[in-house]
Amino acid sequence: MVSRSTTRRPGCDACVDVVDDVVRACPHVSVVVTSREPLGLPYETVWRLQPLCVTSADLPRWAAEPPAVQLFARRAAQVSPGFRLGREDVRTVAGLCERLDHLPLAIELAAECLATETLDELVQRLDNPLWELQPPRRGQPMHHRSLKAALMRSLNCLDGPDRWCFLQLGGLPLMFRAEEAEAVWVDSPYGPVDGRMMLMRLAEKSLLFVRHNLAGPLYGKLRLLHRLAADLGVAQRGHSDPRSIAVR
Repeated sequence: MVSRSTTRRPGCDACVDVVDDVVRACPHVSVVVTSREPLGLPYETVWRLQPLCVTSADLPRWAAEPPAVQLFARRAAQVSPGFRLGREDVRTVAGLCERLDHLPLAIELAAECLATETLDELVQRLDNPLWELQPPRRGQPMHHRSLKAALMRSLNCLDGPDRWCFLQLGGLPLMFRAEEAEAVWVDSPYGPVDGRMMLMRLAEKSLLFVRHNLAGPLYGKLRLLHRLAADLGVAQRGHSDPRSIAVR
């Protein structure tokens, strides 16, 4: 079994070649690839990983602490020996995990802040986790040292039109219809936007998720990605030439 990680498109293309060569040469070999988007191979099976989803309302269903809370507690105990969650703390941490979209990296970064803070102090100042979650981390890739850096890495993998369209979505609610997205993309500096195709591309790159109901597809963003798009979109909309905005 071979595992490779892909980020930017050139690296993904190279990974596609390697996977295709291995599978064709070794028919009994399976290849596990982690990526922000599907490789696009005809025999590929895509398994989309979900966040460690748990809300405060879910707590009665669990015999023990939910997975997101357990992850927080384990990481907190590593940086603050002797740390233990009391009964009321479990609900507090569950609420904190919900604010962080139940993302494992975000939960770990928050827990590591307990090396110098109390749980109450952490909760009180976590209004903007994109900027606040930057605990000292050595021996980690740069995109794992802060929540903002991790999300910006995904954003910087987009080309100009895709990035512009994604940032415009920061002005929409967390959940929206295709027609709402198409309306904010009307004035694209890159020319006409095929709304359905753009939504498909952003979903494939794990920047949107899709829910289906009787009224048709409903698109959504994680809270943290919504906040990032909203913050950067303000700067983009206020610039004379939005195409020249450098995302950092």
